[in-house]
Amino acid sequence: MITRRKFLIGAGSALTLPTVNKFIWHIDSKGHPLIEKPSNPRKTLFVDQFDDFRIDLGREPEEYPTATWREFLVDKLGYKTPTTLSQFRDLYNEFGLKPRELDTDFDGYFEYWDQTEGPSALAYRLLEELNIGPKLAGPCNEVGGIKFVDGDSPGHDYIGVHAYDNLSISLLQNRLNELGTGIAIELIS
Repeated sequence: MITRRKFLIGAGSALTLPTVNKFIWHIDSKGHPLIEKPSNPRKTLFVDQFDDFRIDLGREPEEYPTATWREFLVDKLGYKTPTTLSQFRDLYNEFGLKPRELDTDFDGYFEYWDQTEGPSALAYRLLEELNIGPKLAGPCNEVGGIKFVDGDSPGHDYIGVHAYDNLSISLLQNRLNELGTGIAIELIS
Protein backbone atom coordinates (compact mmCIF):
# COMPACT_ATOMS: atom_id res chain seq x y z
CA MET A 1 0.00 0.00 0.00
CA ILE A 2 1.24 3.48 -0.84
CA THR A 3 0.11 6.53 1.14
CA ARG A 4 1.03 10.06 0.15
CA ARG A 5 1.54 13.29 2.06
CA LYS A 6 1.82 16.70 0.47
CA PHE A 7 2.77 20.05 1.90
CA LEU A 8 0.14 22.82 1.99
CA ILE A 9 0.90 26.44 1.19
CA GLY A 10 -0.93 29.07 3.28
CA ALA A 11 -4.44 28.68 4.78
CA GLY A 12 -3.56 27.37 8.23
CA SER A 13 -0.09 26.22 7.23
CA ALA A 14 3.19 27.82 8.27
CA LEU A 15 4.47 27.19 4.72
CA THR A 16 4.20 30.33 2.59
CA LEU A 17 4.63 30.95 -1.11
CA PRO A 18 7.79 33.08 -0.55
CA THR A 19 9.35 30.15 1.35
CA VAL A 20 8.51 27.74 -1.47
CA ASN A 21 9.88 30.22 -4.03
CA LYS A 22 13.11 30.49 -2.00
CA PHE A 23 13.49 26.68 -2.13
CA ILE A 24 12.74 26.58 -5.86
CA TRP A 25 15.23 29.39 -6.56
CA HIS A 26 17.92 27.56 -4.60
CA ILE A 27 17.35 24.31 -6.49
CA ASP A 28 17.34 26.11 -9.86
CA SER A 29 20.48 28.13 -9.14
CA LYS A 30 22.54 25.71 -7.02
CA GLY A 31 21.31 22.36 -8.38
CA HIS A 32 20.47 20.84 -5.00
CA PRO A 33 17.84 21.32 -2.30
CA LEU A 34 18.18 23.95 0.40
CA ILE A 35 18.38 22.07 3.70
CA GLU A 36 18.13 24.29 6.77
CA LYS A 37 19.24 21.84 9.45
CA PRO A 38 18.40 22.35 13.12
CA SER A 39 21.29 23.64 15.23
CA ASN A 40 21.65 20.51 17.40
CA PRO A 41 20.12 17.60 15.50
CA ARG A 42 19.17 14.55 17.55
CA LYS A 43 18.59 12.30 14.53
CA THR A 44 19.57 12.35 10.87
CA LEU A 45 17.50 11.22 7.91
CA PHE A 46 19.61 10.32 4.88
CA VAL A 47 18.10 10.91 1.43
CA ASP A 48 19.47 9.01 -1.55
CA GLN A 49 18.59 11.12 -4.58
CA PHE A 50 19.74 8.38 -6.94
CA ASP A 51 17.46 5.74 -5.42
CA ASP A 52 14.08 7.37 -6.00
CA PHE A 53 14.74 9.88 -3.18
CA ARG A 54 14.66 7.05 -0.59
CA ILE A 55 14.76 8.30 2.99
CA ASP A 56 16.60 6.28 5.66
CA LEU A 57 17.00 6.77 9.39
CA GLY A 58 20.67 5.90 9.73
CA ARG A 59 23.00 4.40 7.18
CA GLU A 60 22.86 1.00 5.55
CA PRO A 61 25.31 -1.25 7.41
CA GLU A 62 28.52 -2.43 5.77
CA GLU A 63 27.43 -6.01 6.47
CA TYR A 64 23.83 -7.01 6.94
CA PRO A 65 23.01 -8.72 10.22
CA THR A 66 22.45 -12.44 10.44
CA ALA A 67 20.92 -14.61 13.15
CA THR A 68 20.42 -18.22 14.01
CA TRP A 69 16.92 -19.53 14.47
CA ARG A 70 17.47 -19.53 18.25
CA GLU A 71 18.60 -15.87 18.24
CA PHE A 72 15.67 -14.88 16.06
CA LEU A 73 13.07 -16.72 18.13
CA VAL A 74 14.42 -15.73 21.56
CA ASP A 75 15.82 -12.23 20.96
CA LYS A 76 13.36 -10.93 18.37
CA LEU A 77 10.12 -12.82 18.90
CA GLY A 78 10.37 -13.35 22.66
CA TYR A 79 10.16 -17.13 22.68
CA LYS A 80 11.81 -19.05 25.48
CA THR A 81 14.48 -21.53 24.40
CA PRO A 82 12.54 -24.75 23.85
CA THR A 83 13.35 -27.57 26.27
CA THR A 84 10.35 -29.89 26.09
CA LEU A 85 9.06 -32.07 23.30
CA SER A 86 5.80 -30.11 23.13
CA GLN A 87 7.70 -26.81 22.75
CA PHE A 88 9.75 -28.28 19.89
CA ARG A 89 6.55 -29.64 18.34
CA ASP A 90 5.02 -26.14 18.48
CA LEU A 91 8.08 -24.68 16.75
CA TYR A 92 7.91 -27.36 14.08
CA ASN A 93 4.20 -26.72 13.51
CA GLU A 94 4.68 -22.95 13.31
CA PHE A 95 8.03 -22.66 11.50
CA GLY A 96 8.82 -26.16 10.20
CA LEU A 97 11.86 -26.04 12.49
CA LYS A 98 13.46 -29.27 13.72
CA PRO A 99 15.42 -29.35 17.03
CA ARG A 100 18.78 -29.85 15.30
CA GLU A 101 18.13 -26.73 13.17
CA LEU A 102 17.75 -24.37 16.15
CA ASP A 103 21.38 -23.17 15.96
CA THR A 104 21.57 -22.93 12.15
CA ASP A 105 21.36 -19.66 10.24
CA PHE A 106 17.86 -18.32 9.68
CA ASP A 107 17.85 -17.50 5.96
CA GLY A 108 14.81 -15.23 6.26
CA TYR A 109 16.38 -12.99 8.89
CA PHE A 110 17.40 -10.25 6.43
CA GLU A 111 13.77 -9.77 5.33
CA TYR A 112 12.66 -9.56 8.97
CA TRP A 113 15.43 -7.08 9.81
CA ASP A 114 14.77 -5.00 6.68
CA GLN A 115 11.08 -4.59 7.60
CA THR A 116 11.60 -3.92 11.31
CA GLU A 117 15.07 -2.55 12.05
CA GLY A 118 16.47 -1.50 8.68
CA PRO A 119 17.06 2.21 7.99
CA SER A 120 14.16 2.47 5.51
CA ALA A 121 11.67 0.88 7.91
CA LEU A 122 12.87 3.08 10.78
CA ALA A 123 12.42 6.23 8.66
CA TYR A 124 8.94 5.05 7.64
CA ARG A 125 7.83 4.58 11.25
CA LEU A 126 9.39 7.85 12.43
CA LEU A 127 7.85 9.99 9.70
CA GLU A 128 4.50 8.19 9.84
CA GLU A 129 4.13 9.20 13.50
CA LEU A 130 4.77 12.88 12.75
CA ASN A 131 2.21 15.33 11.40
CA ILE A 132 4.17 15.91 8.19
CA GLY A 133 1.27 16.92 5.97
CA PRO A 134 -2.29 16.06 5.07
CA LYS A 135 -3.28 12.91 3.30
CA LEU A 136 -3.48 13.48 -0.42
CA ALA A 137 -6.99 14.74 -0.96
CA GLY A 138 -6.79 16.62 -4.25
CA PRO A 139 -5.27 19.85 -5.52
CA CYS A 140 -5.57 22.78 -3.12
CA ASN A 141 -2.31 24.68 -2.77
CA GLU A 142 -0.32 21.46 -2.42
CA VAL A 143 3.33 21.26 -3.38
CA GLY A 144 5.96 18.53 -3.20
CA GLY A 145 5.38 15.49 -1.06
CA ILE A 146 6.52 12.19 0.32
CA LYS A 147 5.11 8.73 -0.21
CA PHE A 148 4.97 5.94 2.33
CA VAL A 149 5.40 2.50 0.77
CA ASP A 150 4.34 -0.64 2.64
CA GLY A 151 4.38 -3.54 0.21
CA ASP A 152 4.13 -1.72 -3.11
CA SER A 153 3.13 -4.83 -5.06
CA PRO A 154 1.95 -8.37 -4.33
CA GLY A 155 4.78 -10.49 -2.94
CA HIS A 156 6.97 -7.45 -2.30
CA ASP A 157 7.38 -6.60 1.38
CA TYR A 158 9.41 -3.40 1.01
CA ILE A 159 8.66 -0.74 3.61
CA GLY A 160 10.07 2.75 3.23
CA VAL A 161 9.43 6.39 2.48
CA HIS A 162 10.46 8.44 -0.55
CA ALA A 163 10.45 12.17 -1.34
CA TYR A 164 8.97 13.23 -4.67
CA ASP A 165 11.85 15.48 -5.68
CA ASN A 166 14.46 18.01 -4.50
CA LEU A 167 11.77 20.53 -3.54
CA SER A 168 10.15 17.90 -1.33
CA ILE A 169 13.44 17.44 0.54
CA SER A 170 13.62 21.17 1.33
CA LEU A 171 9.95 21.17 2.35
CA LEU A 172 10.38 18.11 4.55
CA GLN A 173 13.31 19.68 6.42
CA ASN A 174 11.27 22.87 6.79
CA ARG A 175 8.33 20.91 8.24
CA LEU A 176 10.56 18.92 10.59
CA ASN A 177 11.96 22.23 11.86
CA GLU A 178 8.44 23.66 12.34
CA LEU A 179 7.53 20.63 14.43
CA GLY A 180 10.68 21.04 16.57
CA THR A 181 11.74 17.44 15.98
CA GLY A 182 15.50 18.04 16.04
CA ILE A 183 15.76 15.85 12.92
CA ALA A 184 18.22 16.85 10.19
CA ILE A 185 18.24 15.74 6.58
CA GLU A 186 21.46 14.86 4.81
CA LEU A 187 21.87 14.01 1.13
CA ILE A 188 23.86 10.94 0.16
CA SER A 189 25.02 9.80 -3.24
